Amino acid sequence: MELARAALLLRVAETEAEKAEGVLQQAFMSRQQIEQNIRTIQSRRDALKKNAQDALSIGDSEQWILSSSESAFIDQKERQLNEGLVRANERIRIAQEAMLVQQQKLEQMKSLYREATRARAAAEDLRAQKAADEFFLIKQHAAKKKIAKETLI
Repeated sequence: MELARAALLLRVAETEAEKAEGVLQQAFMSRQQIEQNIRTIQSRRDALKKNAQDALSIGDSEQWILSSSESAFIDQKERQLNEGLVRANERIRIAQEAMLVQQQKLEQMKSLYREATRARAAAEDLRAQKAADEFFLIKQHAAKKKIAKETLI
């Protein structure tokens, strides 16, 4: 019974560790996506700033206004993405802590399972030894009876 319980606890711990690993992987992928979006927006913003400078240098105020206003919008979007990056990093930190806890639980359950396996093997060895001892005693008793019977004859 203990071995079955230990096996079940081990499987639950393995499943929880796998879930924690999946959550951590998702958090990393989310952060990578945000970082990629930030790089894309920064490239776009840099291009808009260059366009605004070019427009200013040639006196195209309409193009300068368009580029400047879009650049301001992109700056706002970048701030939002940076806030999202901070949250993503926090999710990663939490997921790493959860993963560590699950790995520790998994190691505990593996140890518990090994101990239950050893206890079961020891119990089976003890039963086998007891059966062998009983068999030996029965054979010894039978031999004594045979000797006693032959002595009487």
